[in-house]
Amino acid sequence: MSAKQPSPRSWSRWFFYAPPALRDVISCLCFDHGANGLIEHPEGMEAFFQPSKSIHEIEAAYTDLMASLRSRGFDVQLPKPEISAVHEQDWNREWKKEWRTISVTERIWIRPSWLPAPLPTPDCLLEIDPEMAFGTGTHATTRLTLMRLEESIAGGESVLDVGTGTGILAIAAIKLGAAYCIALDVDPIAVETAQRNAYKNDVADHIAFYTGTVDALLPRCFDRIVANIQRSVLLPMLVELENRLSCGGQLILSGLLVEEENEIHRELEKLHLLDWLTVAEGEWIAIHCRKADSVVS
Repeated sequence: MSAKQPSPRSWSRWFFYAPPALRDVISCLCFDHGANGLIEHPEGMEAFFQPSKSIHEIEAAYTDLMASLRSRGFDVQLPKPEISAVHEQDWNREWKKEWRTISVTERIWIRPSWLPAPLPTPDCLLEIDPEMAFGTGTHATTRLTLMRLEESIAGGESVLDVGTGTGILAIAAIKLGAAYCIALDVDPIAVETAQRNAYKNDVADHIAFYTGTVDALLPRCFDRIVANIQRSVLLPMLVELENRLSCGGQLILSGLLVEEENEIHRELEKLHLLDWLTVAEGEWIAIHCRKADSVVS
């Protein structure tokens, strides 16, 4: 008589209907309450919790978060999260169904490792598996930055990638023709993820990864700097980024919302960062600018 197979464990699946501007705070809430994974969709995001987690506790925390945002002047009128059960035995299969090979431009494609490469093979094919670290090409800010990076790289440049996440921008810079890149993040898990991705994409010899902040780097300047990080983190470091940029070098900023554009422009003007080009996708923007060839005092 064969042994009876154990019943699959059910996970709690939450679907939050939310615009991109609110997803970071909802992500933080989910991870604070023990979420084991997140998947982002055009209309919202899924979070997965172990069955031992209290639904009432998470509901209460979400309600408090929405009330707090409304008290601070945010117009938050979202549908209630949808809660359902997902069997553990179906987890990997169902999760992988959500991911596709993405064409960012004719040259830049992103694929997870379990899907075949497109044919003919594009110039810049990035193999990036979705993990906890940010940056798999599904978010508008990543795509916008990749498009500006493609326009920026002519060949042989030095690149600084601030807030590297999965390392996707650093890897793309090398595959587009940059000579070398220094990629940093304050999150050591993100740096480990980025290093693994660099090896998978055969560019690890051209990228130096670092856990920490820009001001801790040895003094040097770069031809290109990319920073896909939120405004509150970006603004205090703009002076340092300008200092690290070679004369005539280019700076690409993203992780920014449309309504933040004017504030960022004012700060760039103070720093002799010129020729602004702003590109948008939905609520998100990327700003591409250049450091003056010389500064007249």
